Amino acid sequence: MYLWALALPTMVLVLLGRLAMLQIGAPDAGLGHQVVLSVADIATWGALILFAFAVLGGRHPRVWLVALVVCHCLWNFLELTSVGVLVSTTAYLDWPMLQILVEHPNIMVPMATVATPRYLQVLLVAVVVQPIVTTPVVAWLLRRRGRESSVNRPLLLVVAACAVVVALVFPVGVPDRHAGQSAPMGIAESMAQDVVRTVSGREGSALVGPARAVEDGPARDVVVIFLESTSRRATTLGDRELATTPHLAGLARTGADVENMSVVISHTSQATAAVMCGTWPEPVSENAAASSAGPSRVCLPRLLARRGYRTGWFQSGYTYFENDTEMFKNLGFDTVVGREDLRRTHGFATVNYFGLEDKAALAPSEAWLRRIPKNQHVVLGYSTLATHHDYDIPQSWIGSWVSDKTRNRYLSAVHYSDSFVAEVVAMLKRTGRWGNTDLLVIGDHGEAFGEHGLDFHTGVPYDEVMKVPAVFTGPGVPPGPVRTPASQVDVLPTLAKLAGFELEGTPYPGVDIFGPLGTSHRQQFFDCGYDRICTGVQDWPWKFIDNFDRKPAELYDLVHDPLEQENVAGQHPDVVRRLDASVRAWRREAERPYD
Repeated sequence: MYLWALALPTMVLVLLGRLAMLQIGAPDAGLGHQVVLSVADIATWGALILFAFAVLGGRHPRVWLVALVVCHCLWNFLELTSVGVLVSTTAYLDWPMLQILVEHPNIMVPMATVATPRYLQVLLVAVVVQPIVTTPVVAWLLRRRGRESSVNRPLLLVVAACAVVVALVFPVGVPDRHAGQSAPMGIAESMAQDVVRTVSGREGSALVGPARAVEDGPARDVVVIFLESTSRRATTLGDRELATTPHLAGLARTGADVENMSVVISHTSQATAAVMCGTWPEPVSENAAASSAGPSRVCLPRLLARRGYRTGWFQSGYTYFENDTEMFKNLGFDTVVGREDLRRTHGFATVNYFGLEDKAALAPSEAWLRRIPKNQHVVLGYSTLATHHDYDIPQSWIGSWVSDKTRNRYLSAVHYSDSFVAEVVAMLKRTGRWGNTDLLVIGDHGEAFGEHGLDFHTGVPYDEVMKVPAVFTGPGVPPGPVRTPASQVDVLPTLAKLAGFELEGTPYPGVDIFGPLGTSHRQQFFDCGYDRICTGVQDWPWKFIDNFDRKPAELYDLVHDPLEQENVAGQHPDVVRRLDASVRAWRREAERPYD
């Protein structure tokens, strides 16, 4: 009786928390999938309670009670943190992520509070408080009954073992299982995977083959600015009535605006690998480019470093998150500066849990650039931060763009990032580099605000996330709009050519956007960032989305339906079959280096 006095309320509250978590991580998951994942979660808790009671409940009831309450509170703190991680980064809490957060509590606490919806904070607080309320009742029952002499330990252990099997096996093969999986179970699973990789010696990707850059014209500097979470629709390029990015629009008028640039995977680390390495990132949320094996192809900074270039990456956000420091080194950047390396921070606001406002990175990058002789070329990279959730930019930059407060803050952050682009250009002019620099300003991915019932970016296959601004400018850039659809993997061969180099050796999957193949009809593949969530291809004018078993496939005619509102898959079964086969073949190719 006293077992259930503690266990039953706990399980009910955990079930409510799990369903709430699913609404954030997988809002369009079917009821059947939600039930399966919730059953697995209840089985996990049941196994924990039964096992602890079998070991301690009979002889040491008070020790069992204290241990259970401590485990319960720790469990639910991890659940609360996992929701914050999901909302703030659209990544699930796993073992590598937990290690980073434990080492850096300065971002863990804000994630578990600021980034978590208020209703879920209340629910999870209730889950934590519940055992504190019920503990006196259980303690009273324990004193009244005395030591329990009739505990059938073998039976409890068998039932606990069966519950563990259910928890591990029941959700296998279910789409969105990571969205509904208990945080501790997800941590345990990823820890086991790390052990397997370490024992087997298999980690990250295998280099597809050698490549080199051969001089083919006057060498130039290369500067790339990644705009965090910036949809093309949030810029003046995508909406001429929206004056959020006047400086970017000015660069587009003198340079080349790639009007249909597609994201490969809507996660920052994978987008960075796609752009800088010209390779297909592994279609999962893990940052394979940060592993000891590194990206599956030689990246642009390393290619040009072999030709005497100096390479530097600067950002105002922390680079230890998702092990980005190692990723940038694997990409070939010999200097990597993040929030943890910035010394002069006075006057720069903290914009979210990841660092300072973007302009804090300007002075260090200018100092680095001035130390390099002007006859030595550079690859210089930036990543902005202000447009990341929760869009907490300096108050003086908050404008009046739309009535929705959250989206208004986001558009204000886009406007702030545009001013950062202008200051980078001004800095390049001050240092005498601008006249011989090819600059690319590109979004890593967009951001959704409920256009299709979804928020944030990972797991959203629609153009509010998958279509980003991309503007090239510089001496070698052919001016004018580029209307042929392009992909982020096309950036490396394009920038290499603009910098005065031809690529030799193992071919890259992308093409030079301004070359003969750049105007050819090509398919743009994409993935939602988690295994078996969604994937697809844009094959103009069609856009096909494979949702696996979560819901039916989708097909949109982008000419007549650019906002992707009418699913016409049922009207064009032949197109669906053809594009589905293309997507499956692409995924096999993309996953091969990581097998």
